[in-house]
Amino acid sequence: MKKLHIFIILLSILGFYSCEDVIDVELNQGQVQLIIDAWVNNGVKDQMIHLNRSTQYFDPNESAFVSDADVYILEFQGNGDAKIYTDSFSFIHTDSGKYIYEINDSADVLGQVYGNYELHVIDGLDHYVGEAMCNRPVIMDSATWYYDDGTADILTPAGYYVLVYPRDPVGFNDIYRVMPFKNDTMLGTPANIIIAYDASFGFPSEYDGLQFIPPLRFSVNQTRWKEGDIARVEYESMSIGAYEFYGGVRDQQSNSQFALFAAPVSNLRTNLTNKDTLGAEPLGFFNIGSYLEVAMEIGDSTKQSRDPFIIENGM
Repeated sequence: MKKLHIFIILLSILGFYSCEDVIDVELNQGQVQLIIDAWVNNGVKDQMIHLNRSTQYFDPNESAFVSDADVYILEFQGNGDAKIYTDSFSFIHTDSGKYIYEINDSADVLGQVYGNYELHVIDGLDHYVGEAMCNRPVIMDSATWYYDDGTADILTPAGYYVLVYPRDPVGFNDIYRVMPFKNDTMLGTPANIIIAYDASFGFPSEYDGLQFIPPLRFSVNQTRWKEGDIARVEYESMSIGAYEFYGGVRDQQSNSQFALFAAPVSNLRTNLTNKDTLGAEPLGFFNIGSYLEVAMEIGDSTKQSRDPFIIENGM
């Protein structure tokens, strides 16, 4: 009887195997596009723009970087035919598609608050252009670290925590990307991007002119801090278009959490265009923002913070 059962099982497996057909599907080759990663700010530090080319969806190779383009940003006033260009900033290729604008002191910073800027990327016969305004910086009321012994709240483990009190300027549509660092390593993932919209999480917001709500303030604690760690939090202002772009990045990065109900991956909306109408349109985004940084060294729980509170603003 056992032999009969084994024979039936093997016969079933053979039947299923014999029913398999290999189907080769020929897909149309997508257009190769230039990807322009242009997120710059007015902090007193070198600024970088990264260029590479898109690949086919099933191509196992990494996208190729672009090393021979002309990249520069122009500051301008007015619009249309009445534009007046007042300054220029050239980016030089270093390696792997990274173009750097070097800043030696505050006189070299790129981006005045409410200034208008035009990005130009010339890649062969293609000339890509994008525009952005440098929106105002966040206001920082105070920042410090503290030690929690874990006895007051069972949901909060004992340990060190960073406490920041950024404030939204009066007036709607102030948007900031919040970037926490631990010893020069950025915390979080693309699916966990922290964005503040008028002191809250998104549009529409009723929190104008107030300190960021507690979940936003506490979101910088994405790690367990220890004594001697350098905690740094960077704030960079964004346009509404940049906010929508990052929202799309975050949604697509978290698609795997929704399995069968995930939205299909697609190219995100960009503020860049190709002046050569015969060429491919670019991917990516151009944003120029006001920059503010706070940094501190995490100290012994029995002492005050060893280093003074540091704030670095852009111009």
